[in-house]
Amino acid sequence: MPQDLACFTHSASALAAIDNASLQLQRVADRLFDIGVLARRLSASTDWQSPAARVFFSLSNRLADDATGLGAMAHTVLADVAFARIRAVVESSSDCR
Repeated sequence: MPQDLACFTHSASALAAIDNASLQLQRVADRLFDIGVLARRLSASTDWQSPAARVFFSLSNRLADDATGLGAMAHTVLADVAFARIRAVVESSSDCR
């Protein structure tokens, strides 16, 4: 019985940490996509007559591409986190039997 309780506590805390990491990473990914959209909107709404405006256009598009790419990478990491959560559940259930 005490061993079962120890296993439950460990797996519950590990799962809570994984769930928290997943939630925070999802927020980061969402924010990165928002940044990409905002940068593209700013880029599209600027008058491109001056050299400085053209530089801004180029840099804002690059920022949008980078932010969107990082958001996509964060989603890839989220999939890895989901697999880690599954592994933690499987390992804790096999250790506690």
